[in-house]
Amino acid sequence: MINLNGIHIKADFPCISEYMKSRLAEGRYEIAETKLIPEMLQNGDSVLEVGGGIGYLSSLVFKTGNCSDLVVIEANPDLIPVIHANHLLNGVSAFVIHGVPQSNDSQMDCDFIYQKTSGKARQLREVVNQTKRLKRPLSIFRK
Repeated sequence: MINLNGIHIKADFPCISEYMKSRLAEGRYEIAETKLIPEMLQNGDSVLEVGGGIGYLSSLVFKTGNCSDLVVIEANPDLIPVIHANHLLNGVSAFVIHGVPQSNDSQMDCDFIYQKTSGKARQLREVVNQTKRLKRPLSIFRK
């Protein structure tokens, strides 16, 4: 069991590499995102995490107490039980979907937080003040 920023992580799944386990144990996992979550979430936000990974960030989002709804989408079927296990350890209430998001004009509108970055996580903190909320159509393609 690994404890990272108050989040309990069960990392003894075969799909979690030794490299990732070491990053978790050393506290070097999702550093920029971890710092941004409390800065960006507003009370009552509905959160959609695309690419739920091991359930760490969604657990962190839930623990802030600021989100009213939490939906996690993960395309890798091997990670779904990991997400569920880590959510259970942390008392997280979330709707976890095995699938991929896609845009579709006939579906519901969803707020997206948009940040223009070069894609490097360490640069995310630099653009917090440039964050924009956009309405975009969303539907879920379930695998």
